[in-house]
Amino acid sequence: CRTALTPRPSPRPPHRARTSTTSAPPPPPPPASPWAGRREPPPPPARVLLVAANPAETVRLRLDAEAAAIDAALRASEHRDALQLRTAWAVDLDRLLDACLRHGPHVLQFSGHGEDGGARLEGAVLDPAVLGDILAELPDLRCVVLNACESDAHARALTRHVPCVVAMHRPVSDAGAQAFASAFYRALGYGRSLGVAFRLGRAALGGVSPGERETPRLHAAEDLPRRGPRRRHLGRYRRRPPVHHRPDRHRSRRLRRVQ
Repeated sequence: CRTALTPRPSPRPPHRARTSTTSAPPPPPPPASPWAGRREPPPPPARVLLVAANPAETVRLRLDAEAAAIDAALRASEHRDALQLRTAWAVDLDRLLDACLRHGPHVLQFSGHGEDGGARLEGAVLDPAVLGDILAELPDLRCVVLNACESDAHARALTRHVPCVVAMHRPVSDAGAQAFASAFYRALGYGRSLGVAFRLGRAALGGVSPGERETPRLHAAEDLPRRGPRRRHLGRYRRRPPVHHRPDRHRSRRLRRVQ
């Protein structure tokens, strides 16, 4: 006898996992550099020139420790690449001229002994009038720091050639001079103005030697704005990227207003 042939069931397809049709949002793009839209490279760093003199007939000073403290303060600051420290040792008048012409500093500091309101170089005391003639030929100079005893006598006269002059109107100890210089340049390395850097340096000096807190003095040129050096920066690392102007935005507003 014949039996009816029943159709075999078709094999079931393999199970496939369902995939979601919605994909994850793409990650946000990395923040653009402030210099990405600029064609010119970033500005060169500001130059800090430290000139030092400690003649053999004078009391020995720890000028090397002061330079090391300034270098460490700049290296540990936020804008460490925006300031470069240059040094010149055992300077006389000829070496001072060579260092100023070779480096073209934005900040010039003399560290050593002061005498009769002038800086004691190797072999002679630098006349403040001669120093003023040198400063007049440095177009990039923004600040002069005379970190020497009793150097404030002729500091006001130097403001005819440089915007800001910092000087000591009384004797200052070696440790106090190091503390002032370290705090002063650390503040500049963090983008603070010359006035803020001066006040922080004076505070550091008062912490080391409270009786010397009022020794530093800041002099500003008379032709500067009334706000004085408090708002003056070195102008090397505080530039902002340009704001792209969109004239169509204002045009569209005018069109909508007319319509």
